[in-house]
Amino acid sequence: RALVTDSRECSEGDLFAAIAGERFDGEIFAGEAKSKGSFVLGRKSESADILCNDVRTALLSLASVRKSALKSLKKTIAITGSNGKTTVKEFTRVILSKRFRTHATDGNLNGDIGLALTVLSCPADTEILIIEMGMRHPGEIHELSTAAHPDIAIITNIGSAHIGHFASPEGIAAAKSEIADGMNGGKILIPCGEELLSALPKDRTLTCSVTDPEADFFLMPLEVSATGSVFDFYSEYATFNSAFLSAPGEATLICLCYAVAASLLAGMVAPDILSAISMISIDNTRQKLIRISDFALLDDSYNSSPESLEASLKLLSLYRATPRGALLGDMLELGTKTEEFHRVAGRNAVRYGVSHLYLYGAYAPFIAAGARDAGMSDEAIFLFGDLSPSKCAKKISEKHSQNEIILVKGSHASGLSDILCELKEMHGGKET
Repeated sequence: RALVTDSRECSEGDLFAAIAGERFDGEIFAGEAKSKGSFVLGRKSESADILCNDVRTALLSLASVRKSALKSLKKTIAITGSNGKTTVKEFTRVILSKRFRTHATDGNLNGDIGLALTVLSCPADTEILIIEMGMRHPGEIHELSTAAHPDIAIITNIGSAHIGHFASPEGIAAAKSEIADGMNGGKILIPCGEELLSALPKDRTLTCSVTDPEADFFLMPLEVSATGSVFDFYSEYATFNSAFLSAPGEATLICLCYAVAASLLAGMVAPDILSAISMISIDNTRQKLIRISDFALLDDSYNSSPESLEASLKLLSLYRATPRGALLGDMLELGTKTEEFHRVAGRNAVRYGVSHLYLYGAYAPFIAAGARDAGMSDEAIFLFGDLSPSKCAKKISEKHSQNEIILVKGSHASGLSDILCELKEMHGGKET
């Protein structure tokens, strides 16, 4: 009935995948899964109903078989990139759902297990399958692509996320380009002017941009504000003018450009696309605006990288009529670039009009140093050191300005979500 990776969630007829992780081995919980009536996919004969050498590889094989059995499936769209994957996936899902029965990756479950969960949970009548593909090491996207066999691929950008696992940006680009490995023809959407992707076949690549009118798909911003954006869109497939996207910020526009381009390649027409865009909102992005007492949190706390942080600071700067602060945590997996990128983050905070910095994590002093270099006073910088999340929340409650909007941004493991929960519990919070 369902693929399950947590034995606590098993029920009769489910398939429990006994995955070996960094801190646990699912084989230990196989007995519990079987006692609940689930079948077990595992590596040990005494516990497995289905025996395999590697559970993750077996799951990808099962997903590939399941996908080939989807008789109504018209297109599979795969999305990777250093930033923006989830937002592009959500925008594409909303648009294509206007015309097609669409199934997409849930949340950001973008690894091998996520792909298997996505494909194996596909309704039999699915017409469009949208798969988000993430990676931390070379070879991972290759495995996902060769299991999913996408018809359309999107590489949103080549940034610094996970650069600590790679020798260079060229290495990141090569790993992202693996998305083409499982394709049998089909188009690949890439950023206009990205030389790091020049090795991809020219006859299969189409470019997207919000700044270069020579791109194959050009979305031109006319007005960008905290409530949304007005834009024109140009391509040989369709053109429309003065359209409105109610999700705020410039970064959402390039995500929309990819989503519209993929939808056109999948067979959508302009009137249906425009109608679908009107249904997109900030709820389809990573950011959430949470009202708390006499201030607000712009929650983008799930993850962070140098490029995504700058995009979030740029979004924060659109809230011009109110004080702006930033609760920033560590950006992880940056290797030898760690100090440099955190200092740049501090300088960018000042550049985009942040008046208060609330800093949490081991690399907070680097952010503070960058902010001081750019002219921010010590009085405007609050270093939380090793304070507990509850004490950090209390400090923010004491130090914030009235009506301040505070961006919350850091890598998932940095612990900002705990501070966010404490603030919401302390004051009560409502997403808007």
